[in-house]
Amino acid sequence: MSNKVALYLLLLVIWIYALSVLKRTKLTAFHFMVGSGGMFTFLFVAGKRVFTEFCARLLMFMLEQLGHIFTFYTVYSKYYVLFINNKDANISMLIDYECCGIIEILVVISVVCFFPLFSIKERVLYSLIGFFYTTVANIIRLLIISFIIYINGNDSYYIAHSFIGRIVFYILTVLLYFYIISRNQIKNQKVGNFDYE
Repeated sequence: MSNKVALYLLLLVIWIYALSVLKRTKLTAFHFMVGSGGMFTFLFVAGKRVFTEFCARLLMFMLEQLGHIFTFYTVYSKYYVLFINNKDANISMLIDYECCGIIEILVVISVVCFFPLFSIKERVLYSLIGFFYTTVANIIRLLIISFIIYINGNDSYYIAHSFIGRIVFYILTVLLYFYIISRNQIKNQKVGNFDYE
């Protein structure tokens, strides 16, 4: 066993023990923070390559299907590349782990898995909803970026990718968190009775 694997397993055991202590002492907020943060870290470190490959393939497949409708880009699935034709020249976008949405997907799943109000059934359901919603939001982001570059040329890449695409994606992500977390918390909130004598 390599030193990295041994360290990973040791940290995993410490994390699980910390979770059990926080659960027994009923420190719900800390249990949520340590649990979701740790789960994200362990999933990302252990499965970054596998999750990235899966998400990138899914993204490429969906973009390829949408390419029959939106003709301003071409998908090269084998290389995980979007090729955008525009008035200046052509530009290609490589879909790597940052662009495939794996970080955001793992954050959603980690938060949902440790949110204290959910049952196991709700955790599974909301994790699936979060996964598919985040993938669709990422596709919308990539379509917007591609369309802006197609219309305005290569000079618009930085603004389209770094600003407009991110703003759209993060607005859609905030809506997801509102629906999954805030809405359910408000719905399940218990408020006492008020009496006026």
